[in-house]
Amino acid sequence: MNNDRKRIFSIMRADLIMMNGGRNNLKLIVLIMCLTFGAMTYIAPFMAILLPPLMSFFLVPMLFGNEMKYHCERLNTVLPVSRKDVADSRFLLTMSLYTGISLLFYVFMVLAVINQQHQGIILFLSSFNAPYAAAFSAGAVIISGKLRKYFSNVGKSTGEAKTGGIRKAGMKEYIRAVVVSGLLIFLFLLVFADLLPTIPLLEFVADLMRILGNAADGILLFAAFLTIAALSVTYRYICTVCEYEDKEL
Repeated sequence: MNNDRKRIFSIMRADLIMMNGGRNNLKLIVLIMCLTFGAMTYIAPFMAILLPPLMSFFLVPMLFGNEMKYHCERLNTVLPVSRKDVADSRFLLTMSLYTGISLLFYVFMVLAVINQQHQGIILFLSSFNAPYAAAFSAGAVIISGKLRKYFSNVGKSTGEAKTGGIRKAGMKEYIRAVVVSGLLIFLFLLVFADLLPTIPLLEFVADLMRILGNAADGILLFAAFLTIAALSVTYRYICTVCEYEDKEL
């Protein structure tokens, strides 16, 4: 058991070294994005809710983009590690980093809410818990899906991979994430300013979420979102291990 744990942590350390090798623009983008949303959260606490799903678009390309760029994916086939160890380490590394940053921004959001309450602004932390859990869960599902797709593409000798397709995909993801985040910010501002009326078809869902959110200060809804995310990530992890074991590298 200790040897298995040590082997997994060694793979994680190697992945971090690989990530820091060469030029990694996505690492700078993630840093700038975190600093920007950190400043915006201090002014408007609900902005923290946008970070987890937005960050989920970048983590997998940021961590493992250099491996595909420099064609190092076959290195694990000559090392004394199993394919399950590789999948375990990369799921653990990605989800740990994502969870850590998300928890940090949750703390920022709590401090921002407390600060605005001291300034006389009427805000309730319970109103932010369930939406943040939903955002975190959505991001976790996106990341697990990207990891599964990443492992399904490992070892492919395509023209796209040889010409740096991972960098082009990263840029597409960057543009898509910026557009999506801009739309989300715009919609949030419209809702916050009471300029966007409630869509009738969503009233039932909104009422149901409100009822669950009010029950036990939103703990039930908070737990429901996290449970859905955990089950979804577990399902994708199992599929990834099974598919990666059968894949020819």
